[in-house]
Amino acid sequence: MEAKYMKNIIINGILLTVTLFIDQDIFAQEKQVAQPTVMVVPYVDKGNMKGSFEEALQEPSQRMAISIAEEEFIANGLKTLSFQNMLENERKDASFQAGDGGDDAAKEDIRDVLSRKSGADIRVELDLTVSGSASNGSFKVKQTLRAIDPYTSEQLSLVSDESGPWSFNDTSKIARKALKVKMREFIDLMQQKFTDRINNGRDYIVDVTIDQSSGLTMSSMLGDSELGDLLYEFFEGQAYKSNLSEPRTEKVKFVIDRFKVPIRDENGNPYRLKKLEMGLKSLLKSKQIIADFRVSGGKMYVNIKK
Repeated sequence: MEAKYMKNIIINGILLTVTLFIDQDIFAQEKQVAQPTVMVVPYVDKGNMKGSFEEALQEPSQRMAISIAEEEFIANGLKTLSFQNMLENERKDASFQAGDGGDDAAKEDIRDVLSRKSGADIRVELDLTVSGSASNGSFKVKQTLRAIDPYTSEQLSLVSDESGPWSFNDTSKIARKALKVKMREFIDLMQQKFTDRINNGRDYIVDVTIDQSSGLTMSSMLGDSELGDLLYEFFEGQAYKSNLSEPRTEKVKFVIDRFKVPIRDENGNPYRLKKLEMGLKSLLKSKQIIADFRVSGGKMYVNIKK
């Protein structure tokens, strides 16, 4: 079973993204998680990343940054995977070539799409920048690590460090030394937040709206129950460990601000909100109700049209 991470690295003006795939075995009683597997990904402009990935991988400075990050992850007990192999496999997918990515990719960061498609749980960004000059002893290297949930865009952990000033500009040597100091702290904090998600679930927001063209309201009777009550019973039954906040119900609105879903489904695969969508569609169809669904940035939107 796998999980994941990503990272941004800027070395001598070159920005990369590091993707970490967490190899995870979830044991119900021991609640243990295996060490993550790491993938380092070159970064290009958000929303326009696919066309220039191969070119970015040919840049010597990017290859050096990838090598530095991979070495430090391996030194901390993490395995690494080849992003280039993954990209080549994805490019065989017609929907990915068309810009869909199979997951609404045209509307969001391809890094998150690839993270989810690969089964990743966490994307980690490493932002590495250099400033100053070795000639006057002012050369500095700054690094910021962020762990991000690619499903909800929530930041899970953050560490930052600036080393220097130095009278030499060996970026590779300085970056390796700094990462050795910060990487363990970062991985431990990231693991803590990830383990909490394994035990307690991932947060989503559910937003159900009745379209103006529909004659329905949340008080409309559908059989023996009001529409709002049917929605509450459905989501309460689907929430991980029945963990959800009290819904806010208005005339044509139903909102759950905190709805928990598991990290993995019963087969050990990454949990997809598509399963939740299919269940709700089936319920609404049985009541002769038609609805549109959309998932974006940790929110599930439902628009009831009738």
